[in-house]
Amino acid sequence: MKIAFHFNADHPSLGTMYGYNIEKLLLTILLSYRSLNISSKVLTGDLLLRDLAKEKETLSKNKYIMRFNPDKYQKVVGLWLRPENMVWSAMIYDRVWETLDKNIFTICFETIEMQLAEYLNDQLSKKAEFYLGGIEVDEASYMHWYLYSIGPRYRLFNKTASIFWDGISEDSKDEGRV
Repeated sequence: MKIAFHFNADHPSLGTMYGYNIEKLLLTILLSYRSLNISSKVLTGDLLLRDLAKEKETLSKNKYIMRFNPDKYQKVVGLWLRPENMVWSAMIYDRVWETLDKNIFTICFETIEMQLAEYLNDQLSKKAEFYLGGIEVDEASYMHWYLYSIGPRYRLFNKTASIFWDGISEDSKDEGRV
């Protein structure tokens, strides 16, 4: 299953390095799983819900502005949380509603067993007040396809992580992540 875990990136306890702090917590919890057996590409990034709720307003022939549409935003959020197909969801709706005007950081596992996903969800719910919940990604949903087209960061194989880089330029290596 492809599962995405969501976090309030603007939570004061995370500071400015929210991605690093969230990944560190999640990987620490993952390593504590007794029978860890995982082989998955991991994608991380911000969930761009607000971008989908913008509309183009033409000012003149070559000029336009993008305006946020609150009604469209409600539809976007609805399609994100309740896609057309039935999916596993462990979203904490009270936290989600409080966070919709904030940045949402996502860690998505391309392949993860349900038992491990539920363990991560349970542990994150207990240990992090900035955790918003997990949801199965519906690859048939345009909304999910767009939202979860985030950057691949590394591959996990049990207790080994391989960090992605382009293999051409040494400048593209993320030494901080290493």
